[in-house]
Amino acid sequence: MQPVTDPTTLAITPDLAIPLAELDFRFSRSSGPGGQHVQRADTRVELLFDVARSPSLTENQRERIRARLAGYLDNDGVLHLFSSASRSQLANRADVIARFQALLARAELLEMYWGQVHWLLIKAHLLQVQATYLLAGDEVVVTKAGHETYGLDRFFSSLFGKPVPGLAFFAFALINVQQRTAHPLRIGQVLRPETPAEPAPAPTAAVVKRGRGRPKGSKNRNKSLSE
Repeated sequence: MQPVTDPTTLAITPDLAIPLAELDFRFSRSSGPGGQHVQRADTRVELLFDVARSPSLTENQRERIRARLAGYLDNDGVLHLFSSASRSQLANRADVIARFQALLARAELLEMYWGQVHWLLIKAHLLQVQATYLLAGDEVVVTKAGHETYGLDRFFSSLFGKPVPGLAFFAFALINVQQRTAHPLRIGQVLRPETPAEPAPAPTAAVVKRGRGRPKGSKNRNKSLSE
């Protein structure tokens, strides 16, 4: 989580910040820990955030939150979170704000592609300024038997020199030429497009083959009449 420089704003991701002014709070009596005191004070905190009308969200962010946090939204598009873990209203308020911050961050960071994560890790910890790098792609075939495995097909394997039943994966990697090491950026399964089944040939009428000789019961014809 990025440090918050503005105390009136919640940093959700590098691309999203929510002003605290957009959050509403309701307080009620809690049945949580605290004995008789908790029955007399409004320590339970409910946080409300209007996802449908927030000016801080882009339309794409709004749609992602609606889809991924649908269980927290009411029919008007308002998000509800509760906290009653403590006998202190102030502690419950801080807890529900932290949960709201983590919940929105999780919904937004699901959009990040693993290729971007790999590149950030490589750039921060493995990339050498003076080294020479190549971007290369390669297909790997893993033999696999069975009938129910997703993506199972026949792929050409250079090890066997022929198509074999198995799974195929294509990988993009950043190769350090000097160290002869490769850092994968993206790996995906190769799937053959489904070909439509060919229609069954129409049944043909059976041809009765005539046997040798004159058919039984036939008579001689006068050839002079047929000419």
